[in-house]
Parts: sequence; structure tokens; C-alpha cells
Amino acid sequence: MRLLKSIEDIRKLDKTIAVALGNFDGVHKGHQALLRQCVNESQDNSWTSGVLTLHPHPAQVINKHNNMMFINTPEQKRYLIEKLGIDYYMQLSFTEEMSFLEPQEFIKNYLCELISVKKVYVGYNYTFGKDGKGNSELLQQAGNKYGFDVFVMPPYSVNNTVVSSSLIRKMYLAGKISTAAELLGYWPYVEGLVAPGYRRGREIGYPTANITVAENTLLPALGVYAGILVITDEKRKEEGTRFPAVVNIGKKPTFGGDEITIEAHVLDYTGDLYKKRVRLHIISYLRKENVFKNPIELSLQIAKDVEKARNVIIDTLGKTTTCISVADTL
Repeated sequence: MRLLKSIEDIRKLDKTIAVALGNFDGVHKGHQALLRQCVNESQDNSWTSGVLTLHPHPAQVINKHNNMMFINTPEQKRYLIEKLGIDYYMQLSFTEEMSFLEPQEFIKNYLCELISVKKVYVGYNYTFGKDGKGNSELLQQAGNKYGFDVFVMPPYSVNNTVVSSSLIRKMYLAGKISTAAELLGYWPYVEGLVAPGYRRGREIGYPTANITVAENTLLPALGVYAGILVITDEKRKEEGTRFPAVVNIGKKPTFGGDEITIEAHVLDYTGDLYKKRVRLHIISYLRKENVFKNPIELSLQIAKDVEKARNVIIDTLGKTTTCISVADTL
């Protein structure tokens, strides 16, 4: 999949293009169904498949929500979409000036004149243009005028629940990881580099990897989780074995912390993770963060967490069709 981030590069495309429009945060099962439709029809008709998305998210520009949190980083999103077979990922810079663009102007300027789109794919609740006045019905009317087709994806349900990014965020923030995973189609994850920590875990016999993640990354409810850690290369490809882990997402109240950190005690791993890029899948909530009287009491609790995490991972992964690896899923 090729990334295009400038108007000039997009304009150079001399192909018959079918384009899926949206933000696609989470690249959940509903998004996957829409994108597969675009890919499959493009292959059947010898078109080129593409995604056209905006960055930063319009809400961050229009409402100045600089602290808005996302299920995926832009890099994760592109990785997930690439796995679905999309040929081109077109990322337009969203500015305050662009927020005043009327829906009809967006269609004419970008879909028709810039891309010369053959077919457009959107979700049933997709909106665009000034004040979000554009919708799928307006797209279909414009398609009749300008000569492109429109596919509108109906609501996609899992276990009689309509899948949406907002619902997944709600489940994630509540620590309901298995529900979030069912809606996503893969176990939710964070990724980043392992950075130096305070080495307190090492001092009590449970060394941890301190994982730094991108700003605006959505984290689940604070607490202790069972997880799976995968070492990846710069292209996000898995380098080898997947390791069970006990994950603490929180402020380390026993040591008087006030900054949220992500620390993973990786089971069955004896190497050095420092400066390595890792992907950490969150599998199951184990318990809330507690304040312990001393490091010994904390150490005894971590021993219980390790045993529980092993059992939970074996039990959970043995009963679900949701995959650990994004590559396995998509």
C-alpha cells in the first residue's frame, strides 16, 4: 500500500480509483467489511482501491479537542488497512479553512477533480463537509450528476450489537476487553519503544518493560491486565515468539506516582527489551491498582497476578476465535 500525503502526489495518479471515505479509528469489523467490499470490487473490475481520510481528526481542529484519544495511532491504522489489501492510502491535511468547505465543494474539488473517482464507499452514518451536512444521500445524488457510483455500508452487527468506534472506546475504558476485541476482530493493543524506567520491579524480582506510546493513544481503565507481548521490527512485522505478560496501566500508587505508565512483566523472556519496539495486546482485566504497605506485599501480589495471567490467557485464547495477531486476523 502506498501512502500519499500531498495534493500533488494524489493528482499524479492516473488510475481508475474506487475510494473508501472515513476516519476508520479502530479499523473494526464494520470498517473491515466496508474496506473488503472496496478491495474486492476493485479487483473484479480492474480498478485501483484507495482510502481517503483526513488528519488530524476534524474534531481536533473544529472543537480544539487536542486531548481527544484514539484506538489507533495513524501508523497503526495504516498498518491495519494495508493488511486488507488497499492499494493507496490518501491522507489529506485537515485545516480550519477546510472545515468551511461545503459538502458539494468537497465532492467536486476532491472526489471529482482531484481523484476522478469511479466508486465511493461509505458507512451508513458517514458525514462530511461544513457542519457535517454531507451524507450518503447527498453523495448518491452527486454520483448521479458526476458519474460515479456509491456503496453505502449498512450497520454491521456482532451478537446483535451495532459495531462503532465510540462503543469500542466505551468498552475499552470500562476494562471490558473481550467485548472490545469481539467488535474489533483482534485483541486491542498499544505499541511503542521500551524506555528506561525506575527499575523498581527488578528490585523486587519482577522486572518490567516500560512502554512509551504515542500521544492521544486511548488506554483502557487503569489496573492490572493479562497481555501478550510481541517484539516487532520498524515495519511492525513480528520478529518471533509471543510472550504472556502481566501489564500494569496506572500510576503505581504504592510508590506515590502520579503519571500514567504502561509496564509489562514479560513471562518466559530472559533477554533485554530496552529500546526494542513492541506490540502489547491487552487480553483481560485482572484487578484494580492497589496501594501496598511495602514492596514485599506488592511482590506477593504480583506472584498471584502472574499465575492468574497465565491461566486467563490459556483459558481465554482457547475459547475465542479472536486472534492475537493483527496479521492473523486480517
